[in-house]
Amino acid sequence: MERKRLNEVLILNQSGTWGDEGNENDFPVLRSSNIQDGRLTLDDLVYRKVAKNKIDEFKLEDGDILVTKSSGSSHLIGKCCLFKNPNGKTFLYSNFTQRLRVNKSILLPELLFHYLNSSFAKEYLQKISNTTSGLRNLNMKDYAKQLIPILPMAEQQKIASILAQADAARQKRKQANQLTEQFLQSAFLEMFGDLGENKNGYKVFELKDLCTKVTDGEHNIPPRTESGIPLVMARNVRDGYLDLTELDFISEEDHIKANKRCNPEEGDILLVCVGATIGRLTIVPRTNPFSIVRSVALIKPDKKINSQYLLKALQSNYVQAYMMSRRSTSAQAGLYLNQIQKIPIPLPPLPLQQKFAALVKQVERLRTRQRESERELDNLFQSLMQRYFG
Repeated sequence: MERKRLNEVLILNQSGTWGDEGNENDFPVLRSSNIQDGRLTLDDLVYRKVAKNKIDEFKLEDGDILVTKSSGSSHLIGKCCLFKNPNGKTFLYSNFTQRLRVNKSILLPELLFHYLNSSFAKEYLQKISNTTSGLRNLNMKDYAKQLIPILPMAEQQKIASILAQADAARQKRKQANQLTEQFLQSAFLEMFGDLGENKNGYKVFELKDLCTKVTDGEHNIPPRTESGIPLVMARNVRDGYLDLTELDFISEEDHIKANKRCNPEEGDILLVCVGATIGRLTIVPRTNPFSIVRSVALIKPDKKINSQYLLKALQSNYVQAYMMSRRSTSAQAGLYLNQIQKIPIPLPPLPLQQKFAALVKQVERLRTRQRESERELDNLFQSLMQRYFG
């Protein structure tokens, strides 16, 4: 199989622009936060005033690939999406991202996008991370040296079609998972109402008054080991579940030290409190011991409040807005411990909370099967990429 360096198949490899603060009459500028799980999302869209002579230079076209090149979180560096204009408007892109435009006579943009999300490209990204400052800023010159497999165009089109079908199956499964979550949100609203309005008149407590402990993980991260006790980071805390597929490890001795102050146990709640995913939460399942880092807060509910109710309360628009309004806006966004402890939580009668928890237990059985199906589809997709790009 022929291979070419990335810079040999591109006609553009260009950083973006930023401009001045604007409004919806100005131009939407896509940022790293608009790249989620390989998809373009228009949530949290910003508008900027950009000089007219720069519009054509930084205007995105269908088939362009956006790559995150700068971030306060090293694991977000290199994430990318394939741009397809969602509404016909003119979209620009920020100077923290890089636009790749491929020579379509050599390589299909869809195949390059899939390759950049493959294990091969991620392995290369890990190698060049050793020569950058924690990979907080991606060295695009090194990034563009990676070798890309080049197949005959007819074969590229066939592979792109197969990968598109496999990816569509993955997305349908994710959508089914989202519908399950929406059902729980609807049930929560029906039972407890909008917590921000609190029409039921529930007494409101600060989070610390409903918990035996509210703290965060290790500030001085112990040395990594090849095996040992898992070290859970923000990337492992997903929406409603703990993802242990990509882990770092520390020694048992360091875990014992950390566990004296911060001891995650089944039924506790983990909250991402640093980085781009602030506000993401899950309940600690029955699992082997692990430690957490500073970017994750540990919440231990007391007997007055049910973990499942508290999780949904913390995920509510009311509490999420509270957290977002109080996060620091420095180079790396953060929610300080004293702000977490003061989060306002309306407290319904415990029997009603327990009734909701029983419903969650039933739905969780379904979600477990859905996640297993999603993992199987992800494995199929990765095996296809291994076959075509390996």
